[in-house]
Order: sequence, then structure tokens, then C-alpha cells
Amino acid sequence: MRKMRLLTAILLLLAMTLQGAIAPMAATFTDTADTKYEEAVDVLYALEIVNGMDEEKFAPNENLTRAEMTAIITRGLHMEDWEEERTPFLDVPEDHWAYYPITTAHSLGIINGVDSQNFMPDAPVTANQAIKMVVTLLGYQVQAEADGGYPAGYLLRAGQLDILKGMETGEMPLTRGDMACLIYRALDLPLMARLSFGDDADYIYKADTAATLLSAYMHIEKVKGVITAGYTEEISTPARILKKGEIAFENGEIYLVGESKAAGMVGEKAELYVKKEENDTKVVLAALSKAEVTIIPGEAIFGNTTRETLVFDKNGKEEKVNINGASVLWNGSIKPDYTALTLQPDTGHIKLIYNAGTLETVMVESYENYLVDAVNQRDEKIDLAENRIGKKSIDLKDDAATYFTNAEGEEITAEKCGVENVLSIAESETGKFRKMILCTAKAEGVLSEISQDTVVLDENTYTLSESFTKAPRFSLPELGASASFLLNFCGQIAGVSQNKNADMLYGWLRSADVTKGLNGQPRLKIFGQGGTMQVFETLETVSLNGEPIKATGLLPKDGNEIFDGSHAIEQLIMFLVRE
Repeated sequence: MRKMRLLTAILLLLAMTLQGAIAPMAATFTDTADTKYEEAVDVLYALEIVNGMDEEKFAPNENLTRAEMTAIITRGLHMEDWEEERTPFLDVPEDHWAYYPITTAHSLGIINGVDSQNFMPDAPVTANQAIKMVVTLLGYQVQAEADGGYPAGYLLRAGQLDILKGMETGEMPLTRGDMACLIYRALDLPLMARLSFGDDADYIYKADTAATLLSAYMHIEKVKGVITAGYTEEISTPARILKKGEIAFENGEIYLVGESKAAGMVGEKAELYVKKEENDTKVVLAALSKAEVTIIPGEAIFGNTTRETLVFDKNGKEEKVNINGASVLWNGSIKPDYTALTLQPDTGHIKLIYNAGTLETVMVESYENYLVDAVNQRDEKIDLAENRIGKKSIDLKDDAATYFTNAEGEEITAEKCGVENVLSIAESETGKFRKMILCTAKAEGVLSEISQDTVVLDENTYTLSESFTKAPRFSLPELGASASFLLNFCGQIAGVSQNKNADMLYGWLRSADVTKGLNGQPRLKIFGQGGTMQVFETLETVSLNGEPIKATGLLPKDGNEIFDGSHAIEQLIMFLVRE
């Protein structure tokens, strides 16, 4: 059985949580995360119906005023300019911030004043008042009045429409959280439409054809189904090759993910809120996963895993999952001939996707770790140090669908790479898909313990990645020696730094050229921190404004930004002298 190292598994899970492409999606606001308000607030915020108090807080327990509730309904649902009638309320003058929302809502019969001349815009809106607004907005006012009027008739209709779940009714102030849930539940309910002008009984609708708040007011379509493909993975082949920022859906449509979380939900049953733009593209404004997702770090998977049964550590206990019947993806592509080893990534994870309680998809991301040897920014090519599978370079201009991020999940380009950075690559067997994660972290200290697959530095234990231990000429420093190890994105050791004594220095760049001869070297003249002028002819790497670039990138032929024509622009740079 494969030995489980709990510390490393935790580090791996933490590292994966930092990556938007593979982690459970975080709530929009910290104070609604894991609460009954989370889904409603996230969707309404994405649809621009509500705002937060700031970038992190929604304040779900704070009360709303009557003016705020009215503005959320009319502005959020794009109704503000429908009516131009002047409001009869003396306490809502034209210079009041909510004058137009209140005017519109009153003209449409959604709100009433506390009397014929006053609205009391700054008074707290009560739960019953908000319920009346929403029921009226949906078109059920006639029936609600026939059932007893305010509040009993409106409460009856709201209960039948099932928009009161978990919400207290009455004359107590409405909270922002309950407001979000109330409006969210009403978004895709069928609107009441008068089909004839007779008795109130003729005020009917047909649920299969009725308009909703989403479609009638916001022109948004809500679709349900499985996201079948994305830019770097596919369960089924889409109608065309997807571009970055696109997904394919079960209904055959291809959508732009926009600012939604849909890109990380391939294989999951989802609800998408889609808006058609003027150029006929369809953009996902909000995406809700309706799947159950479990992410298992590679370190947590046991060696007695078989092709049929995934065995892993869960909270210190052995857990088994039967994966028969599920589709298995390896680095983005379906792999029908997978083996037990396919399910045991050394660096990476497995994502189990349950739709309607059934395990439908097993997604394996297996990363190979490489050390960056050189970077050609102009050609977007990264050269790799000698490694166990003989891969020599990565060309970012080739046809592979590549998603390239740093360890924090931010998308980057080749210019962010530097010598001895660790590049973790998950590439499909066909070369169609590729995910890359760059890590610049190091672990330094005195090497006090060495085992088969772990080392201890200053009492901190690190796992040795398989990519490292099986690389040509693998070796470790001696016990008791000061060591500097290069880490991959999940905290595993992926290499030994050869430049642990190097210092980052600041200096004033005076000139740059190339030495004469067949083997010309970059030559930099730098006025250093010590107050002396130094000339470097064997410098391998320089950082300009904190961003590592190749020394040859300083030369005029590369058209780099630090050159004006054929002369170096004098400026402050940060540079690395390698010993």
C-alpha cells in the first residue's frame, strides 16, 4: 500500500484550492459563504441586481429601506425607465436618489405609499411589504387581492409560488439576505398574463410558455444540463474547436464563460444564466453547479487502487469508490484504456463528479515537473533542463490548448518564467490539451533527514516528487549540509537549486552590448550599490523591474523595451549574479 503523508496531502489540497481551474468555487462575498444566502446572492450579484457593501461584504443581516427595495427591483430588472409619470409622494422630491425607481414602481402598481402623499422612503421595508412587491411584480396582484388582499392574500400567493422558503413573514424589517432569496426564487417563475378581460378566473397563464422576470425584463435565458467541454478538457467533442474562454453545453450550444465560474465546471450538471449579446454571442453571466464534486490529492491515493476501485485516505481512514461505468479523463481527454496507475498521479489530483447522485466522470490531472533552463520570450518558447522523459522544450505557439498560470492561479505568459523556476505540466496523450503551473518557491535550510521519498529541512518535512527522484543524475546534498530546494505548486521538491548563494542586487544600467567573436556574450555595464562600476560578461539572467528575463533579451536585436534604437536606456534594474 502506498504510504500516505498527511502533511504533504494537506499542502497539495491547499495548493489546488488556490487554482480557479480545479478548485471548488468560492462565494462572491465572505459573509455569505456557506450560508443559505450564498447561491442567491452570487447569482443576483452576477446579474447586477444587487451589490455588496464593499468587495468582500454583502451584509446579509442588515435591513433594507423601502427606497432601497424599490430600487433593487426596478433597476436590477431593467424597469427604471418604463414609466415617466410623476410620483405623487411629497417626501420623494425629484432630487431624491430613488426618485425614478419609486416613480416607475408606483406607475406600474408595484408599490403604494403609506398614505396618498407619503412613501417614507427611508423607513425599513417589512417582510410583508417586500413580498407584496414581488407578488405584484410577477403579475399575481388580482388573485392576491381576491384571496384577501394585503397581507393575507399576498402571503397565500407567495406560499403557493414557493418563494418564502426559510423566510419569516410579518411586519419585521426585511434583511438584505432574505431580500436576495426572495427575488432569486422569483426570477424564473412564470409571469401571470391576462388572456382575456372577463372574470378574475380568466387571469391565467401557461407554465410551459409563460415569460419570466429573466426573459421578459432582463432578456436572460436560464439553461440546465451538463457542461460537456472546455478549453482544456472535453467529455464529448464539441461542434468546433473551442477558444479560450468558451464552453460547450449539453444542448449543443457554445457559450462564452464571461466572468462566471463555468470554465471550471466541465463534466458537472449546471444551471447557466445566459445573455445574448448584440453580435449574437451568448455569454454566461452566472453558473451554478448542481453536481457533487470531490477532489482527491494524488498524495492521498493508495497503491492498492485498481482499475475498478479508487482507494484513498479520507480523514485518516481508507475510503473506496467504485468507478465502474464512469468516464475517465486523463489530462483533459477521455482515456478508455486507463489502468490503475492512471489513477495514481504523483503530482496532481483526481476530481470525482456526481450528477444526480451517480458518479459520471473521473477527471485525472497528472503533472510532470520540469526545471526551466532558458526562456525565449519573443518566440514564446521555454527550454527545459534534463528530465526523466526527455522533454526538451515547450512551444506556447503550437496548437495545444494551453492554460498557463502561476501557483496562485493567475494566468501568465512565458515572460514570467525564469531559470530554475519549476514548471508543472499536465499534457494530454494526444497533445491537444495542456495545463501548466509555474512555481518560483524554494525551501531552504539544513538537511537533517533523508528517507526514500521525503527530506527534512530545519524540522520541516517535504516530499520528493517522482519527476525529481527519477530524473537523470538525481542526487541530494549530504546530511548536515545547507540546501536550497526548488518546489512545485503543491509544495513537493522538484529540484535542487545550484545558485543558493546568489544575491539579488540593484544597479543603474549604463550600457549593454555583445562581446565580439563567434561565441559572443551579453556584456552589461552596471553602476552597483557599492558605488563602483562593474562590467558583467557571463551574466545568465537579469530581472527588469522585478520580472525575470533572459540576458540576451537586453540586446538591441530583440527590440526590448530597455533599448531606444541601438542604445540602452539608462535605468534602475534588479540583477542576479550567479556563482
